[in-house]
Amino acid sequence: HTSMHAAGVVICSRPAEELVPLSRGSDGSITTQFTMTTIEELGLLKMDFLGLRTLTVIRDAVAMIEKSKGIHIDIDNIDYDEAAMIEPAAVGLHAVDLANVKVGENVLIIGGGIIGLVSAEFAKMNGAKNIVLLEANEARGKKSLTYGTVSEYYDVKDENTIPTLMEKFGGFDKVIECCGNSGAVTEAITLCKPGGKVVLVGVSMEPVTIPTVVGVLAEIDLQGAIAYTEKEFDTCIKLVNEHK
Repeated sequence: HTSMHAAGVVICSRPAEELVPLSRGSDGSITTQFTMTTIEELGLLKMDFLGLRTLTVIRDAVAMIEKSKGIHIDIDNIDYDEAAMIEPAAVGLHAVDLANVKVGENVLIIGGGIIGLVSAEFAKMNGAKNIVLLEANEARGKKSLTYGTVSEYYDVKDENTIPTLMEKFGGFDKVIECCGNSGAVTEAITLCKPGGKVVLVGVSMEPVTIPTVVGVLAEIDLQGAIAYTEKEFDTCIKLVNEHK
């Protein structure tokens, strides 16, 4: 009689057949012919991956999503990189929804991290005319231009950046701020056109000092953003599932 550990895996430095005798189970799985104690005595590494409960949770989650949302997810063929994008994408979508970006508007994104980049992507999908990125990291700023969503990148450390942007655009219709520090929020308010809207996505645990007089005189709408709605999360699942 032979049996197989439900979650035991032997890790070898060379092909397993060179180190231990193997056999094939009735289900086609390959197992060692030694017990776990013998395997360990031979100096091989045996790991127990006890993920059975987790697999059940994943299976139930997939079933509930399909039942309630009508979205079929092939968990065996899911791309982990794409799956990891769903939550940040939903945050970016929420920011753009709150900003109510419309066709033909000029949009400024402050911060070229993942949230800033997906916000730029959704702003473009909404029909924004120009999407400009303000970023302190030169490499990240230049990289953003390769994705095809950001039309221009400006270095926030350049003292001529704000005057240049004001001269060229006269202020932005919508500004999505993704950094959270005093400097970034100040730039967002300063570069927003009169009557425009600033969405604050970045979070600071410390007090932030901003020029409120600028926002008051320009009658700027200052909107906070936290996480995303269920509908926005579902939208991002669909987009990822459709490889969009």
